[in-house]
Amino acid sequence: MDFNAAIAMNDQTWEKSIIPRLSEYVRIPAKSPLFDPDWSVNGHMDKAADLMAGWCREQEVTGLSVE
Repeated sequence: MDFNAAIAMNDQTWEKSIIPRLSEYVRIPAKSPLFDPDWSVNGHMDKAADLMAGWCREQEVTGLSVE
């Protein structure tokens, strides 16, 4: 792959995959237990972790695992 093709692929990945997922992530009001005493009940931390784990699982990276 040439340099320009690599740059284009990188830009496309950021625009179509990474930025939308990060935007969704920052909308989740996941705060540390010091700021959200009911963090466990509210489930925001779990939602944020599940969102990012889901994105990782969607990637076609040989040997990638998510725990």
